[in-house]
Amino acid sequence: MAQSQLFDQFDDALSSSATPSSSSTSLPQVHRPRDQPPNGFLGLVSVVLKRSDPRYHSAGAKAALQKELLRLEAVETWYAEPYLTGEARKIPGAQHSRLHGIRGLKHSELGPEAQDKARVVVLGNNVVDNFGDATFFADVSSTPTSMSAVRSLISYGLLSAADEAGGSSTSDAEAAFVQPLLPEDVWIFVVIIEELLTPKMVATLKRLGLSSKQVTWRLRRPLYGLACAGWYWEKYLDSKLQSIGFSSVPNWPQTWVRPTPRGVQAVTSYVDDMVAAGPGHRDLWKEVQRHIKCSDPLPIDRLLGVNHRMVVETSSSPSSSSSSTNNAALRGTHNSSSSPSSPSKAATCYFEMTAFAEQTVAAFQKEGGLLPSRIPASPWLELTAEELNKPALTGPGRYAAKAASFLMKALWLARCQRPDILFTIAALARDIHSWKVSSDRRLERLYGYVAATTSMVLRGDVQQGGQSDVELHVFVDSDWGGCEKTARSTSGIWVELQSADGTKSFPIDFASARQTAVSHSSTEAEVVAMSKAMREKALPLEELWEALLARKVRATFHEDNSACILAVAKGYSQQLRHLAKHQRIGLGLCHEVAQERPVLQVESAKQKGDFLTKGLGGPAHSAALELVALGPPSSS
Repeated sequence: MAQSQLFDQFDDALSSSATPSSSSTSLPQVHRPRDQPPNGFLGLVSVVLKRSDPRYHSAGAKAALQKELLRLEAVETWYAEPYLTGEARKIPGAQHSRLHGIRGLKHSELGPEAQDKARVVVLGNNVVDNFGDATFFADVSSTPTSMSAVRSLISYGLLSAADEAGGSSTSDAEAAFVQPLLPEDVWIFVVIIEELLTPKMVATLKRLGLSSKQVTWRLRRPLYGLACAGWYWEKYLDSKLQSIGFSSVPNWPQTWVRPTPRGVQAVTSYVDDMVAAGPGHRDLWKEVQRHIKCSDPLPIDRLLGVNHRMVVETSSSPSSSSSSTNNAALRGTHNSSSSPSSPSKAATCYFEMTAFAEQTVAAFQKEGGLLPSRIPASPWLELTAEELNKPALTGPGRYAAKAASFLMKALWLARCQRPDILFTIAALARDIHSWKVSSDRRLERLYGYVAATTSMVLRGDVQQGGQSDVELHVFVDSDWGGCEKTARSTSGIWVELQSADGTKSFPIDFASARQTAVSHSSTEAEVVAMSKAMREKALPLEELWEALLARKVRATFHEDNSACILAVAKGYSQQLRHLAKHQRIGLGLCHEVAQERPVLQVESAKQKGDFLTKGLGGPAHSAALELVALGPPSSS
C-alpha cells in the first residue's frame, strides 16, 4: 500500500429503500491509457498507518475505525440482511469485492494536532463477476474542481465582498460519496471480515446461524473505492444545485454559478470540500443544506492543505506607484480616475503552507535525504554538459528507488502555493527512469532550498468593488532548447487578475511544461507556448470569469519576443514557413484568438513567466519572486 492516501469524509445521509431487480445497469465506460492516472487523481495526502506501525493498533485508531463503520451503517450503506454467497453469484450482472479498513492520521503535518482517521473502502482493484473473472470499473469521468477555479472564486469573493469575511466561505459535504443511492438495478456485493463487523451485523449473523465467511452484503450506496463512486456523487451534487437555480460552468468541472439581484453567486467543489463566493455567500449555505448534508460554513482558512489569510483594509490608490506605471505603459494607457486621495478598500489573500513544507523536508530527511551544507539561493542546480558527463555524476543515484515519492510530495506544494519550485520538480521528474548521481545533487539542492524557505507566502491583491473593470493578464514565455536531453523548449505561463490601474494583482494559475517537439527557433518556441497558454489557460478562464462577472472578459497577453508578437498578429512568418501541420495550426489559433485580445510586448526583466521556463541564479531568482509577490512573511 502507498505510504500516503487521500482521505474523503463520510457522514450521515438520507436513505430510501430499493427492490431487487434481475437487470443490470452498465456504467459509462471510458478507456484510460495505462500510463496515465485516473481523472481527479489528487495530490493532497494524509499519512496511512501500516500494520507494523504501533499507532495502527492504538485505541484512537481502533475507535476511529469503529466510528466510521457505525456512521456508514447509520445511513444504510449496505442492506441489513446479508445474502448467501452462492445465491448472490446467481444474480445476473452482479459484481463482487470486499471491504477494507484504512487507518491513518489526518493533518499529520500539524504534529500534535493530527487526528486519528479511518476509512472503510471497497477494494476497487479486486472486483470480480459471478464467475470470478476480473471486472474493471472504468474511469467514469469523475473530475473535481481545479486549484485555478478555487483561486478564482477566492479572488472573486474578495472583489465582491461587503464584509471582512473575504466574500467566500467553505463547507464540508458530509458523507459525500454515500449521500447518493446506487440505482436499483446495480448489484454490488462485498465480503465483510470479522474485524469490520458492527454489533448489529454480528447480531444478524447470530440470528441467521451464519458466519461472516458464508455471506456477502449488498451495497445500497457507492462506497469509496469504487471507481463509480465519484461519478455518482458529482451527478448527485449537480442535480441538487441545479434544483436551486445554479447552472454548471462549461469546461469547469464541479463549478456552478447563479445570478441574483446583488450579483453572481458561485460554488465549486473539490470532492467534499465546497467553496462558495459572491454576495450573500453565507445565506447561500442555508439553501444548500436543505438539499445536501454539509457542515456549517466557515470563512476560508485551511483549504486543501493551504492556509489562507484574508485582510481587508482601507487605503489610497497609489496611482504613481511603479507597478501602476509599468502596467499602464504596457497598455499604452493611463487611468486618470486614480488619484492618491481617492480611498478604496484593498483586499488581500496570503497563501501559506509552512507546516506542509516542513513535513515534506522532514520526510525527505527521515528516508536518508541529505541537505546541502550551504543554503541555496535558488532551487535549481545548474550543471554544464561537461559536468553532467563526468563519471562521478553519471552513476546510479542513491535516491532512485524513492525519487518519485520525494518529487510527488513536493509537487503538491508547488501546485498549490510554490511556483518557484515547479520547474525544478518537472525537470527532475524526467530523470525518474534514469536516475543518476547528478539527479541526486539536484534533488538535494531542491530540498535544501525548500528547507530554507518553508515559510514563503504567496500574495494576491484586489480592489473591492472592482468587478466592472478587473482584467485577466497572461504572461507567456519559453526557454528555447533548454532541455539537456532532448533540446526541447519549456513553456512558462503565469495568469493573474489585475485591477484596471495595474496596482493590484492576484495569482490565478501557473504552469511549467516541456514542449512536445523540438522548435527550430526561439520564435517557434514562443508561438508554441502562446498556443498552449491560449488553449489551456486563457480561453477557459475567460469563460469562467464571464460567468462570475456577468460581462464579456478578454485576456491580455504579455510576450517578450517581438518576432512572436508579429507572427501572431499576421498569422504567418517567413521565419516559420517550415512549420509542419501541428505547429502551423497552433500559429493559426494564436492569430485568430489575438484578433480580439491584445498581445503586448513586455520587457524580459518584467516577464512573470520567465522563472517557470528555466532555473535562475540567485539574484535573478529573487527578482522573479518579487515580480509575482512570493516571498518571506516579512515582505508581505
